[in-house]
Amino acid sequence: MNRTEIINSEKNKLKQKRLSAEIKAQNIAQVLRQNKNYASTETLMRKKMLEIVALPEEKAQTLRKEYYALQKKLAEIAKNMGYTPQDLTPNYACKKCNDTGVYNHKICECLNNAIRQRLQQESGLTDFKGHKFEDSKQNLLDQNETLKKAYTYALNYVKNFPNNKLKNIVFSGNVGTGKTFLSECIANALIKRDYYVVYITSFELNNIVIKSMDIFADNRQELLSPLLDCDLLIIDDLGSEPIFKNASVNNLYTIINQRQLNNFSTIISTNLTPQMIRDQYGDRLFSRIFNKQNTMPIHFDGKDLRINKN
Repeated sequence: MNRTEIINSEKNKLKQKRLSAEIKAQNIAQVLRQNKNYASTETLMRKKMLEIVALPEEKAQTLRKEYYALQKKLAEIAKNMGYTPQDLTPNYACKKCNDTGVYNHKICECLNNAIRQRLQQESGLTDFKGHKFEDSKQNLLDQNETLKKAYTYALNYVKNFPNNKLKNIVFSGNVGTGKTFLSECIANALIKRDYYVVYITSFELNNIVIKSMDIFADNRQELLSPLLDCDLLIIDDLGSEPIFKNASVNNLYTIINQRQLNNFSTIISTNLTPQMIRDQYGDRLFSRIFNKQNTMPIHFDGKDLRINKN
């Protein structure tokens, strides 16, 4: 399911909530109107209101008192039947927008929250505990100029997303040099901004691709849609997955190529060097991963930062 489908789905859910609340109130009103005393009192109230509207304010005072008396009588009848005046008003879940999804000419907070939660759910990141930019330690950044520059680039990437000139990033380098850390920081920052982010290891991605290749897979589109249609796909630890002949490479190429054609962003982290990626995946996929027109390659050097975090 892509982002547009998710948003439309949440809008439809809100619409159904609104409709359900209105139908419930209408059903109660119909029950009350089956009481002849209630029905006649309500009819008389409407007539009084029409008369009040047609008269100047100073001449309508007596009729207005009669109207309020009828309104009180109507409430008493409803109370005797087990209902309150509030039961006749739709009980909307959101009191700001009355379940329309719009408040003050903007998308209401209730709909925004629902979309955000659904995007996280579809991303598989509902309980994502990855790092955030604020987790970084200045002393580690100061000790590693490459990491510091990469950190700054990542901040700007998030700031300008999704309008970055270079849509994609390849983080490469030794284990523990900050690749996954920055990938997680970017993921968390964009999730907070309600973007559809899918964070997946290359091993998990490979398993999904293999499942989708089953000729009996009725959920092929469901499996692949998040990978193809999310705002940002992050593939962590490329090169750690098993390669099954040409199938794994061809399907990875299809995913990355399709995302580039659709102008979606992809981040890849890997312990492999560019030459190792070329050797393992071939020239065709290599040219897509390191496409100079839309990809920023960032190589991390230095020691494993996880050995000493102080």
